Parts: sequence; structure tokens; C-alpha cells
Amino acid sequence: PDPCKKHLLWLAVARFGPEGTSLASVSEGSKFIHFWKFRGNRHELSGHDRSPDVVGRQEYRIRALDFSPDGKYLASGGNDCTIRLWELRKDDIPCTKIIRAQEALSSLAFSPDSTLVAGGCVNGAIEVWNVSPGSDEPLNSFASTSGSIKSLVFFNDGKSLASTGWTDGTLRVWNLTH
Repeated sequence: PDPCKKHLLWLAVARFGPEGTSLASVSEGSKFIHFWKFRGNRHELSGHDRSPDVVGRQEYRIRALDFSPDGKYLASGGNDCTIRLWELRKDDIPCTKIIRAQEALSSLAFSPDSTLVAGGCVNGAIEVWNVSPGSDEPLNSFASTSGSIKSLVFFNDGKSLASTGWTDGTLRVWNLTH
């Protein structure tokens, strides 16, 4: 049996960690995050049973994942209108922060310096938060007209954010310095 075929449903989201030796994945409709560690050859999984660890869960379906570029966090977001930050440098991978979004999340992105996380919502809203503890209000909020946000990406300087919508495929650029 193939050790990588542990998802019971379609694979909905998968992201490689910045170091290239870990992978986070979620099955379609699932509220569980599977965490895979690879050693040497990318096709050889570590662990005696070659199964992924289930590192996190949300109340409802998870629709988006992203690793922080510094490798400290994995962010998950979905239908429960929260972004959860999982601290990867701890052995048990605890959830260290829960951020409340205004709507169910469809996409996530970390800033290049790993200090900000952006969430794109199914209603077209985009919110940007500081990942440090104690900062619960969004730093920026934008309203897109393209329906659910399909993808988000920060510019390399971290001062702008690009988004695409599911419905019209429009690329929009948002200035974060205002």
C-alpha cells in the first residue's frame, strides 16, 4: 500500500513547509489537519507506521492552509470563521492563537516577514492581522466585489497584497500602508 494515500476523501488543500521537509494537508470537507514529515528522499515518510500526524482540528470544514515563511506557524482557516495559528516549533504543535474573521475563510497568506496573516473570506472580504499575541483586531480590511477570495499573496516588500476571486478571476492589488 502507498503510505501517502491516507486521505479518505479528495485532497482539498496541501502546502509544503518552507524547509521543504514537511507537508500539511486537509481532505475535502474535513476539519482535521494532517501533518507529514519527510526524511531524505521526499517520498520516504518518517515514523514507524508512515501515517501523518493529525495536528489540528477546527469546528467546521478547513478550506485554507499556509505556513509562515520563518517556519514558526501553520495557519488554518475555514467555515468556522477563525484562523488558527499552530506553533510548529513545539513537539505537540499547539494552537497558540485564534483569530476571529467576519466570515468563513477561503484563503490565507503570511507576509514575507511572518508578522502578518491575511484571510480571504467567502463573501469577498479580506482582513489582515498581526500574528503577535494580544492583537485581535484586523490591521486592514478590504471589500472585494469578486465573491469568494480564491487566493492571496503578499508582495515581497510586505506593503501590498494581491487577491483573486472565484467568480470573476479578477486580480486586485491592495495597499497595506494606508
